[in-house]
Amino acid sequence: KDDYVIICGDFGFWSEDREQRWWRNWLEAKPFTTLWVDGNHENYDLLAPVPAEPWHGGKVQRILPSVLR
Repeated sequence: KDDYVIICGDFGFWSEDREQRWWRNWLEAKPFTTLWVDGNHENYDLLAPVPAEPWHGGKVQRILPSVLR
């Protein structure tokens, strides 16, 4: 995907419940890549085990193929 949407804080990564997965999959289906910067409303315990990988000279956590933290 050639376009990016950047969310600057409070993406809302809270849980793995059905509704949260539905919204992440909704974003994945969009014609852009979603990038987000942490806010104070993230579930850091849930994010901690997601491995970091290199991306464009930095590191990201790939939540879905085109949803990156």
